[in-house]
Amino acid sequence: MEKDKSGVNPEGKEPENKNLPGGEGEGTGEGKEPEKKEYTQAEIDAMIAKAKSQVKKKLPSKEEMEAFNAWKAEQEKNKPPEEVNAETLAKYKEAQAELERYKNREKAIQKGVNPDYLDFITYEVSKLVTDDIDFESALDKYLEEHNQFTKTNEEPPKAGGMKQGGPTPKLSGVEKAFYDKNPHLKQE
Repeated sequence: MEKDKSGVNPEGKEPENKNLPGGEGEGTGEGKEPEKKEYTQAEIDAMIAKAKSQVKKKLPSKEEMEAFNAWKAEQEKNKPPEEVNAETLAKYKEAQAELERYKNREKAIQKGVNPDYLDFITYEVSKLVTDDIDFESALDKYLEEHNQFTKTNEEPPKAGGMKQGGPTPKLSGVEKAFYDKNPHLKQE
């Protein structure tokens, strides 16, 4: 059945199954609603049992799982010593590098590096380390060039305001004239 541009069949009739599921029409939902089927508990239990059996068919049996686990353990045992050694060596190198980082941080603290810049300084100095220059000499050289990162260069905070219980400061000429014209204001 072909439709013209107006959406009506050339014969002038609408299809009878327009709102039914699987029908040809573009149902607007104005037709009958499909009936809701009610299931009994036995039917629901049967559906659940069927779904469980389908899932169980996809899972390996207990014997297959035991065989797989045995095979996996065998593969781990039969690893070539080079692979085991390579894994162990990688872990060892990682631990050694971490220990070296901590030692370098301790050396920087002993040289008086400000704790706020500690990570930055150890990173920058570690880039300067070569076969000929160790961390301490590179740290000394770096701190000579960039001494703003050491604790000794910090200026103590300047105290602001008046000291408590001390003598009152002398009034300037402007302040004295102000208080002379405004005697009701209290001088401090």
